[in-house]
Amino acid sequence: MAKMTLLEMTQNILAAVGGDSVNSIADTQESFDVAGYIKETFEELFSQEDVPELKGLIQLEGLSDVTKPNYLRIPNNVTSVSWVKYRDLSTGTYRNIKPLTREQFLDIILYEGREDVDEVVDFSGSTFSIQNNKQPTYWTTFDDRHIILDSWNKGVENTVHQNNTISWGTTVKPFLLEDSFTPPIDPDLFPRLLAEAKSVSFINIKNITSAKEEQRSRRQLIKFNKRKFKLREGVRTDFSRKR
Repeated sequence: MAKMTLLEMTQNILAAVGGDSVNSIADTQESFDVAGYIKETFEELFSQEDVPELKGLIQLEGLSDVTKPNYLRIPNNVTSVSWVKYRDLSTGTYRNIKPLTREQFLDIILYEGREDVDEVVDFSGSTFSIQNNKQPTYWTTFDDRHIILDSWNKGVENTVHQNNTISWGTTVKPFLLEDSFTPPIDPDLFPRLLAEAKSVSFINIKNITSAKEEQRSRRQLIKFNKRKFKLREGVRTDFSRKR
């Protein structure tokens, strides 16, 4: 199936449920409701699923706050961060920063034998001793809004900078209730979105379930899960080949 605009999906669903023909999602209350069901379905499906189309390079945000020199902000549209690289300013090369659980990270920064540290107050109010004379090695997040690094090189930068980061993660793009809006997913995911939204529309408009649409929805879920497995295995192979 080719990609479809929100208006095209709305018209498709209205035809299936016996609704009025429209030229815009705003033409009738019913058409606007259907567009809303599509939006809700999209957000439910693709905010929880591991969808490769929503993954890519992301730009972390610098705080430029000398009281929190080892912190970066996770953009609001980012739902997960898979890996982080930071530029080694002495060589210009990017190095992997290893992710740790909160407890593992605390075990490192609370170690009393560390030298050359600055006391940094976290957003929670807790105070940590952060090493100030080397490139960062580890990262974690305590609040899912900020990334905290275990160190920074005070001799070459007052705070860590977003321009020295390269990261990979999952983003959520806003779903616009506009006729021409096209959901930001791969074409072969549209059948599932349409089937699920159509099933929801049958329930909300007709107060009935459609066995045919439920069956179509289950078929699309099976296809989607097979697709995820193949893509995941492909990525794994590609990464191992580059090492």
